[in-house]
Amino acid sequence: MGQIPVARQGVPARTIRFGAFELDLRTEELRKGGIRLRLPGQSFQVLRMLLGHPGELVSREELRQSLWPSDTFVDFDHGLNAAVNRLRDVLGDSADNPKYIETLPKRGYRFVAPLEGGETVAHGDPSGTSDSNWSTPVSDTDPATAIVDVQSPTSAVALPGAERILSRKLSRGWLAVLIAATMILLVAIAVRMLTPAPQARISGSRQISRDGMPKSNLQTDGSRIYFSEFSNGRSVPAQVSITGGDTSLLPVSYLNYLNAATCDISADHTKLLILTWFGSEAEGILWSQPLPAGPPQRLGNTEGHDETWSPDGRELLFAKGSTYYLAAADGTSPRPFLSLHGIPNGARFSPDGSRIRFALSDPEMRVSALWEVNRDGSNLHRLLPPGQNPVAQCCGRWSPDGRYYFFLDLDSFNADWYPIVSSANIFVLREAAGGLTQKSHVPMQLTSGPLSFGELLPALDGKQLLAVASQQRGELVRYDNSTQQFVPFLSGASISDLDFSRDRQWIAYVTVPDHTLWRSREDGTERLQLTSAPVDAVLPRWSPDGKSIVYVALNSSRRLKIFQVSANGGSSEELLSENDDEQDPTWFPDGRRLVFGGLPEVSYRAGAGIRIFDFKTRRVSDIPDSKDLFSPRLSPDGRYIAALTRDSKKLVLYDFQTGKWSDWVTDSVTVGYPAWSADGRYLYFQSWSDHHTYRRVRSGETKSEVIAGLDNLHPFTTCCTSSWSGVTPDGSLLFVRDTSTQEIYALDLQLP
Repeated sequence: MGQIPVARQGVPARTIRFGAFELDLRTEELRKGGIRLRLPGQSFQVLRMLLGHPGELVSREELRQSLWPSDTFVDFDHGLNAAVNRLRDVLGDSADNPKYIETLPKRGYRFVAPLEGGETVAHGDPSGTSDSNWSTPVSDTDPATAIVDVQSPTSAVALPGAERILSRKLSRGWLAVLIAATMILLVAIAVRMLTPAPQARISGSRQISRDGMPKSNLQTDGSRIYFSEFSNGRSVPAQVSITGGDTSLLPVSYLNYLNAATCDISADHTKLLILTWFGSEAEGILWSQPLPAGPPQRLGNTEGHDETWSPDGRELLFAKGSTYYLAAADGTSPRPFLSLHGIPNGARFSPDGSRIRFALSDPEMRVSALWEVNRDGSNLHRLLPPGQNPVAQCCGRWSPDGRYYFFLDLDSFNADWYPIVSSANIFVLREAAGGLTQKSHVPMQLTSGPLSFGELLPALDGKQLLAVASQQRGELVRYDNSTQQFVPFLSGASISDLDFSRDRQWIAYVTVPDHTLWRSREDGTERLQLTSAPVDAVLPRWSPDGKSIVYVALNSSRRLKIFQVSANGGSSEELLSENDDEQDPTWFPDGRRLVFGGLPEVSYRAGAGIRIFDFKTRRVSDIPDSKDLFSPRLSPDGRYIAALTRDSKKLVLYDFQTGKWSDWVTDSVTVGYPAWSADGRYLYFQSWSDHHTYRRVRSGETKSEVIAGLDNLHPFTTCCTSSWSGVTPDGSLLFVRDTSTQEIYALDLQLP
């Protein structure tokens, strides 16, 4: 009695198959027909737990205790319902007629589909992946195994041969003492291994900011929080007291640069590291901003991104393209430090300055992972083992004492310039701290919806975590020329990316925040959902005959691709099998071709330019001299293509009759979301200079005119793109007003 086997019998299944689906427990991936499906973390955990008890009731309370412990920062009922609904969407299941997951009202859920081969996840291992808990059967006399009696530790079976060897040198009395001490140590080790490690948790929260504006790049000096705020179409440095209150902009001007971001704060808290840039430029200029005020000082003559100072204040680390550079703290004498394959971001020195961690995004594979390197450039390696969840890691920060490392899991990796913000949760890793405390390679999850976290920063006292949390919602509004006000359109629906059919009888749109594609009559009747999770749709466009709609979404390889779906519903078709990104599709008037673009060319990747797809031949042709251009818009008569230069500073025009490009509008600092009027007489676009405005230019002219001020709109936007805007067939201007809640919170930490 009371025996604890050091090794248990049985080997659990690593892959579970049911219906057309396959669940890989080692990589934590769900596939259908070999294609990986995007399933949020909590939905995956619910599925794994249900599969561990096939045909049995799994109560809501069991799910709460296993997946949403009481100390998790989450509304449990909302979180569980959302996780199950998302899971059913991915499986194509229904609560009314379940094929896989049956709801037992007020009790819980049951997995009702048969598992292929009778496989199941062993109940004793909820993760189904812990190699340390499972091995092949062993005998009591196996030299690698000892059975320990908890009630009498000294009665354990000794290793064969040990007594014969030791008896030549030691008396039986000392041998017994040595064996007893060894067994006690083994018991202690076994108990430590079998006892769950104490978990980090969030015990409470407090809201700090209250203006609702998008925020990022948190820094603190202990009394104030400095951050980047997206206001009136641009990023600006702002601040708020750490005890809460009103936010205010920093009283500085960066030579009228459009965007400025707070990248770091010096160790003595006397200056901020600021990055400024125009439009969609990939690199910017670095500045040192004195605190609390004073004129900024430019750091060196180079441009870059992802900047941070070393803890000793002697060096500046920054990236340019895919290479990190080290320079003096004032930006002089830069030298290459580390060349990488991919896009580095979020670099931070460890508190002792010995290591650097950063996220490395691979634009080809569409993955993001945390990496670590020594300060001398040696020992470059991934922080977490490949295949271990979370798989889309970013934004890591050490605690001030270096004992913990916090980071975000973005739920899925989105390509650059893809205007979708994934849900994100906070994870923490325990660092080595001497003694018996070991560094953990298994991250602990601190949050689990319904709020999505987009930024985090450990407070200086180590007792709190400062974080930006949001719940997304956008309101479609129309600009009223007579009152110069924005009024709700379509009853204030939370939608974006709206497009009218050519006969003006139908609309297609994307709901916010789930990015599901719908079509309906203009008055909202006869609604039909055309896509479902895990598809995130954007930029729908009606075919000229009104029979189908093309839209953009990530495919199974995480590429931005153009899909086509019938206006009456059904399966979507991916139009091109090529491996390039595709954006901004527009139909030719005859409905036989599409013009489309790719991602803008930046320093780390060549742009694909502007191309034409022929539906009959299924072939693609290039528009000449378009490699530096993106965001194409075909004129209603099919003669012209309007497009943007990669820095978004210039609007250019291609004439199919002459086969040449020409500059069209160059009088605005930044241009975004161009849209032709229905009659082709005007091109409308957003512009940012001293103010956020909406402008139009007449066909054949080069000077644009302001037709609406947008400073008071508070547009719905993401961190990387401008807010959607459009024009109705009758010339009304449409925008999406941000009604999200996005604020800075102080989360109380309890760390083991």
